[in-house]
Amino acid sequence: MSENEEIIKRMVEEELKQICFGKKYLGFKYLTDVIVIVYFNRSKINSLIKNVYPIIAQKYNSKERSIKSAINRATEIMYYDCDEKVLKEFLKENYDLKKPKTKEIINKVIYYVERRKKWEN
Repeated sequence: MSENEEIIKRMVEEELKQICFGKKYLGFKYLTDVIVIVYFNRSKINSLIKNVYPIIAQKYNSKERSIKSAINRATEIMYYDCDEKVLKEFLKENYDLKKPKTKEIINKVIYYVERRKKWEN
């Protein structure tokens, strides 16, 4: 992983922690990697199962469905653990009292990482 990818990965982890994603869950690690991949190649978000999960599965010697399942489980735990105000502030217009979809989280995290990078430059 390049230095730039490492920086983005740390920023992604910080954003996920802000909305109560537990670092102890495999889904946190997988989702972090998914977001980093999509950050550098936005078109991959159009089909995570086809374009991204196989990459993560190969990296961790796992199966695509296990990757998806772990991310969904971590998202579910986050949803119940996170204060509603925090989640609402994070998701803004996408907040609707339902558990956020993986793509919504990915897009919002990328948005905040890009915003932070602009402020730091």
